[in-house]
Order: sequence, then C-alpha cells, then structure tokens
Amino acid sequence: MDMTPSADLSFGNMRKRQTVNWFYSGSGVLLVCAWVYFGWGGVTGSTGEPAVAPVASAGAVKVSHEPARLPIHMDGQLTEPAWNKARKEAGFVYPWSKRTPPATEFRALVDSERLWFAFDVEDADVVMAEEFSGELSLDLEDRVEIFFARDAALDRYFCIEIDPLGRVHDYAGRSYRKFDDNWNCAGLRAAGRISTRGYTVEASIPLESLSELLGRRISPGASLRVGLFRAEFGKGALGNADDNWMSRVKPNTASPDFHVPSAFADWRLPDAEPAGSEVFRTRGVVLVPEDLSATDWPKRAARAGLTTIALHHSTSTENVASFIESPRGQQFLRECARLGLHVEYELHAMRDLLPRDLFDRHPEWFRMDEQGKRVPDANLCVTSKPALEIVATNAVRLARRLPPTTSRYFFWGDDGLPWCRCPGCREFSDSDQALLLENRIVGELRKLDPGAELAHLAYANTLAPPAKVKPAPGVFLEFAPIYRRYDVPYARQTGPEAKDALSALDANLAVFPRATAQALEYWLDVSRFSKWKRPATELPWDERVLVDDAETYAKMGIRHVTTFAVWIDADYLERFGEPVAIRQYGAALRRNR
Repeated sequence: MDMTPSADLSFGNMRKRQTVNWFYSGSGVLLVCAWVYFGWGGVTGSTGEPAVAPVASAGAVKVSHEPARLPIHMDGQLTEPAWNKARKEAGFVYPWSKRTPPATEFRALVDSERLWFAFDVEDADVVMAEEFSGELSLDLEDRVEIFFARDAALDRYFCIEIDPLGRVHDYAGRSYRKFDDNWNCAGLRAAGRISTRGYTVEASIPLESLSELLGRRISPGASLRVGLFRAEFGKGALGNADDNWMSRVKPNTASPDFHVPSAFADWRLPDAEPAGSEVFRTRGVVLVPEDLSATDWPKRAARAGLTTIALHHSTSTENVASFIESPRGQQFLRECARLGLHVEYELHAMRDLLPRDLFDRHPEWFRMDEQGKRVPDANLCVTSKPALEIVATNAVRLARRLPPTTSRYFFWGDDGLPWCRCPGCREFSDSDQALLLENRIVGELRKLDPGAELAHLAYANTLAPPAKVKPAPGVFLEFAPIYRRYDVPYARQTGPEAKDALSALDANLAVFPRATAQALEYWLDVSRFSKWKRPATELPWDERVLVDDAETYAKMGIRHVTTFAVWIDADYLERFGEPVAIRQYGAALRRNR
C-alpha cells in the first residue's frame, strides 16, 4: 500500500482543500457474511507409546458465534460469492439536473472486523488522468464517494473518494467546508477496475476505525449517517456543471453541494450471522509456492472443508511475494476468494526484515554469539533500537506486499536459530527476545491495519514460554511441535522421552490468550516425513492419530488449527495419487463441534 505525498488544492463547488492518500491492495481479506440493510430515511438526523496421560482441558467445548471474516480478494471485480449476497442499492440521481442518470449500484457487507463496500458504475466515457500525479489528478477524474458523519449537523464528518483504479482521496470536514488535510482513514483498503461498461470499486474499513471516527462503538446493527455520491464527468466537461454530480439522496440545495446535512441519510448495519458451529474456526494448510504446481489446490482445500491456505518459504519472503505478484499468484488469490478461502503468509522473515548486508556498517544491530562476537548468521540484537526500527519498518512494507485476508501476520525469527547473547539481551530467553520484537512489530502493523494480529511462534528454541516479557495486544500464540511423534496420539506422548510435549502448550497458554492461539501441525507435511530430501516419500498416515489429536486440541480450547502440507505437489500426485489424508483431515476438524 503506497501513499502519495500530501498536497493542498483549491477547486470548485463540491470540495475545497483536501489531502489525498491512495492505496492499492493486491489481495483482500474469510466467510459467512452479514449483509447490510440500508434504511434510507429522510434528511433528519439519527444515530512415542507411553501410558496415556490426562489431557488438560479448558472445560466444555464452546462454539464461537462471532461473525466470520469475509474471503474477499480485493481486485475491483466483485466476483466473490459474498458480493452476490449483499443487498444492492441503486436509485442514484442527478439532484440538480433532469438528465437521465447512468446506473450506479452500491453494495455493502459486514464481517467480524470490517465494513466492506463496493460501487458498480455504468459509464460509457470513463474520465481518467493521462498522467496521475496525485491529488489534483484524482479531483479531475470520475469517482465514487462515501462520507460518514459523526453527527447530523456535520460538526465532524469524514470523506472517502475513490477513482476507477482504486486510488483514494480521504479527508475530514467540519461544517461548513472546513477541511482537515491531514486526516486519512486508518486501515482503509481499496481497489478498482475499468471495464467496457464502466468501472467497479471495492473497499473496506475496519470497524475499529469507524468506531474511532464516529466516537462510539460501531458493530453489526449500528446506525450510521452516510452520504453516497458519484462524480460523473465527460471528456472536456469537468467541474461544476449540474450533471457532473450524482447522489443517493437529493440534497436540499439549489446548486451542487454534498457537504450539507441533507446530503446524508440513515444507514443501518444488520446483526451479523455467526461463523458456524465448528469448534475450529481456522482449518488450514501451509504450502510453498512450488506446491501450487498442483493448480487445483484451492478446490482441494475447499472440498475438504478447510478455511485457509497459507504460503510459506523457509528462507525467502521474496519467493512468496514474487509469486503472489505474478499472474499465477493473482489467479491463485482470485480462486481462493471465489471458493471462500482465506490466504495467509507464514514466513521465517528475519533475514529480509534486517538485511544481512547491513552487518559491515552496523554490526551492533546483529546478534552476539556465545563467544561475545557479533555475527550476521541469524536474527538480531533486540536491545538495539535502530535494529528494531528497521525490522518494524520492513515488516510493514512486507505486510503491504502480502496482506493476509485475516489480518493475521506471521513474521517469524530465523528457522530454529539462536538469538542474541550480548549483555543487554542475555537476560532474556530466546522466547522472550522473540516476543520483545513481536511486540514492537505489532504496534507498527496496527498503524497500517488496526485489526492486525501477529504470531509468536513457539517452536524449537522458542517452544518454552516467555518468562520476562508479556505479549502486547494483538500478539497470539502459534504452537508448532515439530519434534513430536505422529504414530502415537499427541496426548499419549508423556514422560521424559517425549519431545515437544503438550505440557509446553499448557505453559504457553498461561502467557498467551487461549481464544486466539493456533496449533501449527505437521500431519500432512510430506517434506518433514521425507526428511527434507527429494524425491518425496509417500505420506505415512493414521487417521486415528489425527482424530485423537483434534479432540485433544478442542478440549484445550484451541480454535485455530493448521498443518504443513508441503510437497503435496504435481509430482507427488502423479507418483502417489490423491491423498485421502487431506479429506480426512478436514473431516476430523469439522467433526469436533
């Protein structure tokens, strides 16, 4: 998501001085939608095999009835099934002209975190700047607009204008025509697409951001005061002509003006539908881009009843980002959205967040080994403020390139490698150091995405829980027991010989919230069972172990489960056929209700 520089601009009747910030999102964000009911009122205001050990239990299994997240790939096409369920609002008019208006359709949806909205615009003559240079160019283009008022008198209101390519101009206002050029909408995402019949725009805003703007909690069922508008220019006919301006309601003014109370109307969000009765809200697989040589992976996951596909690479975030930005990657995102699947990115990212080529100039940013020597082999010095700043900044940049559809981010430390042993860091365990960094990163991510959550990976040298550092809001546990056995149910792996035992999960759940914790498993990980050597071996599989493990996680209060399924690719399918394990995995997770 890039941002143009701010600029002041004076122009005609509809707007005065404004600041533009424009955004591009390569992917949107997962399912069961609530659609918006539009109660457009008048113009007045409103508002391995030891003895079986007992399994720690969180009590009775409780099913989440929170609204689900919508699986929308934000590309301006509106092809996802969720948009078909949205209530459509047409009836846009030329309030100050007798000209017959071209069709304009507005749609909106609500999920557990965001308001999603879209405009489908009929336009035989889309006006765009030949060279887009920022704010001035946007103001001379065709566009759609949505305004949110904190009060009926417009003592405080907020304006979002989006052109046919999804570029955004946002600003705040006070009556009458007093504009705040410095405001921009936190967490706003937008995309647009021009077609032969006109253009479509889709966008989303965190409910948390709306709550802050409007000075009260905004959730499904809330009543808002909203204005919906469209600027419709013709070639060479820009400006303040009466037939340049369209509105969902007719403002009570003699000349074009959207910045008046009568341009707004009541808008009510409905009660959202619950996510469903499944215990496990996340039922996922983790793949590498090369696994998508089996191009039907999204369909395979959807058939199995999974909710999420995450992409992974052990050393290179660029490998994943380049794939997602490629035509094949964009098609993958569209297919996942069409099938109602979330997309996430689970990455060992530290080598890219603190590039190793900085070591020669700033060795103090990098970890100190046990011999007291600064080395660039892994991770960083977490008591170095400049190092933390660079990592946090680069994490935001990476988040812009790889925006998950769930607002859950996974920027792990280097794979199983040690952290810093300098005098400032040595008092902190590897788990504490990882959490210190994660606390810093999540704060920056929430400036970009107010609903952002960041994983703390409990794995290998960070399996033990942090002892001295507490998680910041938004940091969640991801528990990855890579050294456990898979020929014996997890709950039976006890005693001193057991590796990565469930007791480690219990200990971490004493530090991290249980409701957001995720188990990252290896049930389907062909690469692990092949000892990370090609050619791949056939996946060993015992459905009974999986079923027992799923029940164990459910009893412990875990609601998010995923598994590596790396190397189940085109080559694997050709050699071994379709693995029944994927279908049985999905069935086992859905059976726990």
